[in-house]
Amino acid sequence: MFDLVGSDKHNAYVATEFLSIDGYFDSPQNFNRMNLIGRYVGRLSNQDKLGVTFFHFNSKWDASGQIPQRAVDSGLISRFGAIDDTEGGNTSRTNVLIDYDKIIDERSYMKSKVYFNQYDFELYSNFIFFLENPINGDQIRQKENRTIFGLNADYDRSFSNGNLTGSWQSGISLRNDQSNDSELSRLADKLGICASLVCLIHCITVPFLLIFGFDALLHSLDQEWIETGLILSSLAIGTYAFMRGFLSHRQHFVAVLFLSGFLLLVNGEAVSNA
Repeated sequence: MFDLVGSDKHNAYVATEFLSIDGYFDSPQNFNRMNLIGRYVGRLSNQDKLGVTFFHFNSKWDASGQIPQRAVDSGLISRFGAIDDTEGGNTSRTNVLIDYDKIIDERSYMKSKVYFNQYDFELYSNFIFFLENPINGDQIRQKENRTIFGLNADYDRSFSNGNLTGSWQSGISLRNDQSNDSELSRLADKLGICASLVCLIHCITVPFLLIFGFDALLHSLDQEWIETGLILSSLAIGTYAFMRGFLSHRQHFVAVLFLSGFLLLVNGEAVSNA
């Protein structure tokens, strides 16, 4: 922790933490976590106080997940082994808080807070291994990106009238939650993303190699069977992922996007051959 400002009326601190560990499992956990926090408090006057807080957290890990007891008993894996060691995930959170306190007079004061939170989460899990999908496995992907912002404002006033003493309070509170990119998908969707990424890398790499004159490498990449293989594999995996997903969400625009993307791939191949 570092003290950035040393004065009677202003204080500012920054603290950070980083942790990295592989754990004791047969497959390394590759766990890392980073925390960063900063806090400023300032007395603007005898009646006014301002505070600003910033916090950021980030973590990433691989996981072996739960394992069946019978696999350990049979000697297939050890106690710290895994059936699917590709599980894992990453998450992060960012919080910003601004608070302002004002003393109006000896009987009343006001407190105000404005906050912003940003949270994202991505997790790969496999609870039933190969029960429903003996080829690709039953790994699932959970993803969410959430943003929260709002404000709180309170006004407090005390009163005294003879033998009666008390206080009354009024205030307002507003909050908005926005959840974006929420997703629950199977491994086939992940394979489709990977295949599309490979295709994208290939399409981007070939022009650069042409510019810089790597003729031999360009010749090995710019082969018709590679283009055809990528298109067919993307079509097969994309069709399977689309059909499994469409049965759940029934969103027709997804079908339009899928067909449009495939037609662009076929048209690009036709133009290239022409």
